[in-house]
Amino acid sequence: MMKIEVSTVAFIPYYDLLDAINAGASLGFEFFELPGDRPHAWPKDLRRPKRRTIRNFLDDKKLQAEIISIDGSYLLGPGMCSEDSDIRRDTFSYIQDLIELGYDLGCSKFIMVPGRPLITTPEARGRELAVRALGECSDFAKGFDMVVCIENAPFPSGFLDTPEKMERMLRDVSATNLSVRLDPCHCNVSKADFRNFCTSLRGKIASVGLHDNKGDADSHLPIGWGTVNHGAALECLKEVGYNESLTIEILPFEGWQVHQVESYLKESKKIVEELLSSSNKPGPGS
Repeated sequence: MMKIEVSTVAFIPYYDLLDAINAGASLGFEFFELPGDRPHAWPKDLRRPKRRTIRNFLDDKKLQAEIISIDGSYLLGPGMCSEDSDIRRDTFSYIQDLIELGYDLGCSKFIMVPGRPLITTPEARGRELAVRALGECSDFAKGFDMVVCIENAPFPSGFLDTPEKMERMLRDVSATNLSVRLDPCHCNVSKADFRNFCTSLRGKIASVGLHDNKGDADSHLPIGWGTVNHGAALECLKEVGYNESLTIEILPFEGWQVHQVESYLKESKKIVEELLSSSNKPGPGS
């Protein structure tokens, strides 16, 4: 059965990483995604003693940090698709540090995109840099037994906005530890068919992100606040044999208090649990 985990990004304005994990555990979450942002999984802020403290806490409480993900600013900038070699070098250095941090905390998956080339970068050159970047990151992650996951984009342009483009990227990079993170909520924005992603990428799906939006922006609302058909998405995943984690990713909006965020996460978790329970019930005549 698919397991439900939470991204600690919801707690970024309120808690450091250890307290955020503790808050998530108090809501019933056992599995966690750690965003590579301050004050959570920013590598240079978490030295070895602090990492040991967090890992010991996880182990003692029988919790699992499964995923570490790239900082949001790297999702929007050119990153390793930049034509500036200094930017590419600095981005790769950050990614290496993040993968090492994830390894120290017990993570087995790393979520990333190679970057968004500037409009002045020719498309072919941008894609060439993206393929090279994903190859380098996958090779580095392999030394830490970590799977690298590329995610479908919420905007209808770029290298990862269609199943065909994601399939081609996987094929061209040709790394044994490169898989995909699918997000049906991104499809609600890009107007893409999530079922096509599931069927085309069957066997390559290593992670799934869940949140909500109203189809106009990647707003990461609490589940149930928007127009995403989560029930249909879970059915698609079940049909292709997906049986791993579902990460609830709610962004904290300005003015929200921590008790509100906690209630939104709790309610989102309940909705996903009910959908999973419903999808696992035998149908008439079965």
